[in-house]
Amino acid sequence: MIAVTELFRADSEDPRQFFLHYLLQLSGLVERAVACGESSGNGGDALMDARLAPDMFSFSQQVSTAAGFSLRALLPLAGLEVPKLVQVQSGAELLELIRWVSGVVEEIPKEKLQGFESREINTAAGFAEQCFSGWEYLQFYTIPNFLFHLSMAYGILRSHGVPLGKADFDGFHAYPPGFRFSG
Repeated sequence: MIAVTELFRADSEDPRQFFLHYLLQLSGLVERAVACGESSGNGGDALMDARLAPDMFSFSQQVSTAAGFSLRALLPLAGLEVPKLVQVQSGAELLELIRWVSGVVEEIPKEKLQGFESREINTAAGFAEQCFSGWEYLQFYTIPNFLFHLSMAYGILRSHGVPLGKADFDGFHAYPPGFRFSG
């Protein structure tokens, strides 16, 4: 297990580490969703269309969007084009997408990210056009958006009875078997 100090201090100028860590967690959520669907007898993709509310993205769209935000965050900071991602639906497709995105993130040349803090990034935020410094873009826009979609995917699974805990979200927490915060 990577110590938090290693993850965030060993190379604080390399934002790839943040996204690689949480893409791994995202992959774990998809694996848990598939396993839960299979164990319920409803099929591994039973939770892919699950939502917290009717007008929100489905689980599969939350996962796809989170994975996409990794590329949307890092590629512009490296001065590289963001590819258009294909729409995926099944658990297997989501896992493949996350693997592919992780590979792209790992292959971004570290030297291309040098000085990202002061780059100017123009982006659409919904229907609004925004202009950020690279640091603002990373800290105030892309990391929060990535974590929002990761959180929604986690929340969807929890709301459908998938047994998850904080460690499944962040990869750091640990609690004894059977531990509960309430009841």
